Amino acid sequence: MFLNLVQTNSKPVDFFTVVKKLCLTHAVHRDTACGILAACTQVESLACWIDFGTAVELPFLISKLPLRQLSIGAPNLTKIPRAAPAAWLAGLTHVDLISVAGYTAASISGLARLPHLTHVCLDTYHLGGMEENVARVCAECPLLQVLVLFEDWSSESPAFLDHTDDIDSRIVVKQKPWDYVEHWRNSAEMWATVEETVEEQRA
Repeated sequence: MFLNLVQTNSKPVDFFTVVKKLCLTHAVHRDTACGILAACTQVESLACWIDFGTAVELPFLISKLPLRQLSIGAPNLTKIPRAAPAAWLAGLTHVDLISVAGYTAASISGLARLPHLTHVCLDTYHLGGMEENVARVCAECPLLQVLVLFEDWSSESPAFLDHTDDIDSRIVVKQKPWDYVEHWRNSAEMWATVEETVEEQRA
């Protein structure tokens, strides 16, 4: 129903501005995603797990959104335009950086270039050079309040996290969710929980 309304262009231009939260999974074709984002111009919380490939329209449309929260594939973060006017940078505070093949140095350093970033989520299973990359995020993101590290169900905890006295109090380790759509849907609850954990660790 929703997609049909977008594709038929049968509603007024501002009809879809009420859409504030949107999830575009791997199953959504890039062209379809572009059509949705072109219509839903006021999205504040976006999950976009589509491979950008060489497409330029999709990252451009994302850059125009007044985002506060973004869940996105690691390689795609650096493809979103930052040149003014880049509305997505003005209020983006929460980033869930998804990776299925490993994080690159560019994607990690890309976090530091988000001026209002306070909350970050990374997957430890794909975080090569984990201790160095975690330290880099903590050091280079000046407003960082919370760094969630998702631990894979089948792997052991990273060794450096065993030294609890030396761990940055902003780091919280959680088990990786089985259902990422459900995780994203309830992300506000997750962030509230980890914020409480950080406060306890600081005490």
